[in-house]
Amino acid sequence: MDVGGVIVSGIPGAFESIETLAESIYHESLHAKFYAVERQLNEPTPDLADDQLVVRVPWQQDLDGKPQRWNAHRALDAYYVYVHLGVLRSLLLSRSRSERDLDRLRRVCFRAAYLNRQIEATCLNIIDAERLAIWRWLDGGRVREFDLSVEGRALLEDARVAA
Repeated sequence: MDVGGVIVSGIPGAFESIETLAESIYHESLHAKFYAVERQLNEPTPDLADDQLVVRVPWQQDLDGKPQRWNAHRALDAYYVYVHLGVLRSLLLSRSRSERDLDRLRRVCFRAAYLNRQIEATCLNIIDAERLAIWRWLDGGRVREFDLSVEGRALLEDARVAA
């Protein structure tokens, strides 16, 4: 059952521009779209409360400042979002040519690459074949990471290693 509701933005300053607000709404609607896709799969969505937290997420910290961890299915959901945001951000950059849009695209592409590598390193034996097919399909449309800092390259290399 689909029920309309409130979208909470995690983007700081979401109301600073129409583009940022649009990205925030698009981001949250992509999560809803992924849930709709999952409802069509043969394998039911697992009970996430019982899943192991195997994916490190360096861009989100807990109250102690340590990187958060997600389960495999949450990581796939986020990967779905970041791949789509990469396409959106590429289009926006092609029109605006702004440094701000370039920075947002760089961040989105890094996150997609990081999640892709974490899924490969830690989740292949957890996620079922249907969801792995979605992961592979998404990788074909992912805007590749670029212009990474030394820290970003190190995080991507580290993401290849099981958590």
